[in-house]
Amino acid sequence: MAQVKEQVVTLQSGDSRIGVPCAVCSSPLAAGEEAVFCPRCKSGHHLRCWIQQGGCGRRGCRQVASRELLPEKVEAPIRPSKIPPRAIAAVVAAILFIGGWLVWNARNAAIIRANTMTVMVPSLEDDLLWRQLVDEYNEDPPTGKRLELIYTPYGPTGIDYEQKLLVLLAARDGPEVVVLEPDLFSVYLQQEFLTPVDEVVAALVEQGVPLDAARLAEARREGAHYGIPHPERHAFLVTPVVTRHTGEGPELLRVIAQRLYELTVPEALRAAPAPEAEAAP
Repeated sequence: MAQVKEQVVTLQSGDSRIGVPCAVCSSPLAAGEEAVFCPRCKSGHHLRCWIQQGGCGRRGCRQVASRELLPEKVEAPIRPSKIPPRAIAAVVAAILFIGGWLVWNARNAAIIRANTMTVMVPSLEDDLLWRQLVDEYNEDPPTGKRLELIYTPYGPTGIDYEQKLLVLLAARDGPEVVVLEPDLFSVYLQQEFLTPVDEVVAALVEQGVPLDAARLAEARREGAHYGIPHPERHAFLVTPVVTRHTGEGPELLRVIAQRLYELTVPEALRAAPAPEAEAAP
């Protein structure tokens, strides 16, 4: 049904519609007022009420006001930014700089990671001794990769050390060489987390490194050695199955173990005959 346009009238004295209540405000229409009578339901309205309502105020009536009666919609002017253009340019430049730095930092970290091997030792160890060993190694790295020392707090019962190691292994970023206490060594050995190091044992024996026979036997399982006895205390040097650089752990273990014995074992004892490593069946 086509929309019927309303008419605006000025009520004259004597108009029978004077006194009709407005359908919006309920006040009676008075002489001299501009009024609108709905073309659908004939309900009376003050003109201002009709415009304010947007059409008929009677419930159920769908008559709407003509567009020309409604006030024009005034768009709020776009206000210029109070921020100086130089400040905006500075913020943009800062964002670009930070983004570029993050990209560069990520690439640089990847390059360093690709050219670095790691050795992880607990805080039970002499950090000065290990730093000396690492510094000597880095003077002329045999493989071209530098060595990084991960000196880690041991924590109550070794929990802090084990958690750090597990995180690295889970990220497939395990150290090439790790120092393990006997209990943790047994756990990792049972879970097959360790690499056999028979060739390392044989090379150390050939070089005259005095490996403790009893603890060397403790590091054997099913005919293979999985660790090198620590020269100063009951612990083992091992290489995990999962490391940052797959396959390079055993050779680094040989170099580190040999130098560690040279730094800690008296020369007279090093000259003594070393125990022969049992051949794997």
